[in-house]
Amino acid sequence: MDELVSIIIPVFNVENYLAQCLDSVLAQTYQHLEIIVVNDGSYDGSGRICREYAMQDSRIKVHNQPNQGLAAARNAGLNVATGEYVTFIDADDFIVPDYVSHLAAQIQRQRAEIVIGGQYVLDEASGNFLIYYNEQNYQVYLPTKATLLAKLTESRFITVWGELFHRSLFDHLRFPDGRYHEDAFVIAKLYLKAKRIVVLDESLYCYRKRAGSISTRLRPLNQIQDDLDAGNQMIVDVMLHQYDPQPIIERQAGLLRYYRWDLEQRGMENSSLYQRILSEQQSIEDYRSGKAERGEN
Repeated sequence: MDELVSIIIPVFNVENYLAQCLDSVLAQTYQHLEIIVVNDGSYDGSGRICREYAMQDSRIKVHNQPNQGLAAARNAGLNVATGEYVTFIDADDFIVPDYVSHLAAQIQRQRAEIVIGGQYVLDEASGNFLIYYNEQNYQVYLPTKATLLAKLTESRFITVWGELFHRSLFDHLRFPDGRYHEDAFVIAKLYLKAKRIVVLDESLYCYRKRAGSISTRLRPLNQIQDDLDAGNQMIVDVMLHQYDPQPIIERQAGLLRYYRWDLEQRGMENSSLYQRILSEQQSIEDYRSGKAERGEN
């Protein structure tokens, strides 16, 4: 495969990590790249680093915008991307040198529109690498649409980073501006639009688990609401296409239990969010009861 691949990297106040991310992108064995760095209103040294790297390599295009959040930054990258394929990298993560080439090879070999690559985790606190695919774990497979949608209960399959998409899948589709858990709002739609999807169990993308990131802080109420909204959106998307929503409903039930407990620890039983959680838990119980009465599993 020799088509242009657009790499979209949203950047916000990651001066301590950005160079490692960009170095890993420039070290790619697949060279036909368009590297779109979206500086989302950083006020540390990230903007300077972006400019320095853009001066070193003409493939790097820097887009500066006022801070609007991760979803808007990804959308800005999509709006200017010209590659046949697109992949997303968070600026505090990094990729192995064969990341693009191995994903692109599967795109070509399997005639797929999405390749879901393998991830591993760098736990910054301990310095240990976690969830690593070794050579014995390597495999390539083409899941059925139903099997893949059932995997939306697993974090690997809910994120857009670590995957390679045909850019046409984003026609008339963008991340929801101003919302957290933006991946979960769109990922089912992408899987449902794609005609052929490949899963590659190979450690190609390193997710950095760091203290202070969005994913490790105690979640504000609006983030909890967005998490629940994204889960409900996935359920609706799957049901509208007449696939079994049961695995995603059970995932949502787990989120509701956790957030109910979380709000109880904060003494927020009188909040509207707590009441919403109770209502949605009852809806899931009604759904389960209805299935039992109909003799469905």
